[in-house]
Amino acid sequence: MSSSSNEHMAEWYSIQTTNGQEQEAKTAILNLREEEGLQDSIFDVLVPTEDLIDINKRTGKKKIIEKAIYSGYIFAKILLDPHNVVLSKIQSLNMIYGFVGYGNKPVPLSPKDVQKIKEKVANKPAPKFKKTFTKGETVLIKEGEWKQFTGIVEADNIKEGTLTLTVTLFKRKYTVDVLYVHVEKTE
Repeated sequence: MSSSSNEHMAEWYSIQTTNGQEQEAKTAILNLREEEGLQDSIFDVLVPTEDLIDINKRTGKKKIIEKAIYSGYIFAKILLDPHNVVLSKIQSLNMIYGFVGYGNKPVPLSPKDVQKIKEKVANKPAPKFKKTFTKGETVLIKEGEWKQFTGIVEADNIKEGTLTLTVTLFKRKYTVDVLYVHVEKTE
């Protein structure tokens, strides 16, 4: 983002933000940096994300959605000043709750934690389905020839978005494959 003689003294901090507003919080901090001339204090902001495949219930179409891995948290490389001006300006943003730390004192992340976060950003995995099921779980089939039957999950094909279920009809067990979008979890 920015290179400065101060950057080597900056540390990474975890900042708590409104859940689901991580990208907006990142943008707000970067805008603050530009508007307030804080390029020598705010160097980078990260929001590690994963891609999830969501299936539209009506059309069955797949859509990729991006979701923060650390829900409600963002990470920023910041050089805090002795008078906490930068800290106060960041904390005054609407969707920022505060820095993670003790009382009013932010605690920097360890180099090991920073490395893990950067690896998650750099090595984003392939998209996975938003909905997941576990073996032995009971589901209700909502569409298709087995509509209104319950089935026991035998296998979850996350890549394809299908389940292999065991359905019982007249005391006989049948193995059926059903799309995620055609089932719902039962309580």
